[in-house]
Amino acid sequence: MSQVVVEGTTNFSHLTKFEEYKGKSTDRYALTITLDDDTADKLESNGVKVREYDGKKQRKFTSQYEVRVVDGTGQPFDGEVPYNSKVKVAFKYGNAGEHGVPTYLNAVQVVEAASGGLPPEFNIEPAPKQDDFAESEDIPF
Repeated sequence: MSQVVVEGTTNFSHLTKFEEYKGKSTDRYALTITLDDDTADKLESNGVKVREYDGKKQRKFTSQYEVRVVDGTGQPFDGEVPYNSKVKVAFKYGNAGEHGVPTYLNAVQVVEAASGGLPPEFNIEPAPKQDDFAESEDIPF
């Protein structure tokens, strides 16, 4: 089957090492993303199971092999994809089974990387750098 590309927002990224479940490796790389309703409906019409969390539709894409991850310009993306990043996911449909049609992850493009994964409502300032402290300051404890 031919390759398919969908867009979404990252929830869980396990692309630099295998995902773990209950302390054991799944022997798979995985990316879970939130989908818009139209994309979710299209996947479901092809037999793919989509789950709902907090009123939003999500799908996990997996691979037994290393997944190519690039940024918006096509350059390699370093590290895990931060929570809430906008991504494009290239995958292939597998053969229908007991749990629906599997989605085999081939590549990910990070269209817009989120900063640190914290929601904007947290309003957290970055921690000061060590150079911002004078050497002569006493430790307050």
